[in-house]
Amino acid sequence: MPGIDPNNIESLIMHRSSARLIDEVIEHNQQEILASTTVRHDSPCAIATNTATNTTTDTLTNTPNRGVAALICIEYMAQAVAAHASLIMGERQEGMLLGTRVLKLETATLAYGQRLHIRASSIFSTVSELGMYDCEVIDVVENRTLATAKIKAVRSTNLVRFLISDGQLAG
Repeated sequence: MPGIDPNNIESLIMHRSSARLIDEVIEHNQQEILASTTVRHDSPCAIATNTATNTTTDTLTNTPNRGVAALICIEYMAQAVAAHASLIMGERQEGMLLGTRVLKLETATLAYGQRLHIRASSIFSTVSELGMYDCEVIDVVENRTLATAKIKAVRSTNLVRFLISDGQLAG
């Protein structure tokens, strides 16, 4: 497997094509990562629009908007966590989002072309490959937090083995 490159997202995460939602790593250290993206038309969560006006309405601000459902923020966070794990471990990691108990969204939609920063800070990780991250998605232009969550993820050197073993992390 080729080495990882913090300037090449595809060397850090498994997602490809329109499933790859983060664009770049801005900075990282042992505890956190700051990534960025631009909301794209080809997003898997693109919202169906009113064909006459080509718009949707943001239910929180009651303003016309073209974009994607803000629920996609959880996937932005998960991909930032995956990139962080790869950077820390020195090779691309397999893993999966286990979930979150609290996801706070400050908007219902994200506009096409909107620039976002995604920050993921490690709260803890275990030898058994489990981890929790404190995450936020920030509108770059308005410097406003759009979403926050504490997400749980599992990193596995053999994700297929992990899934077949009913989630038991012992080898």
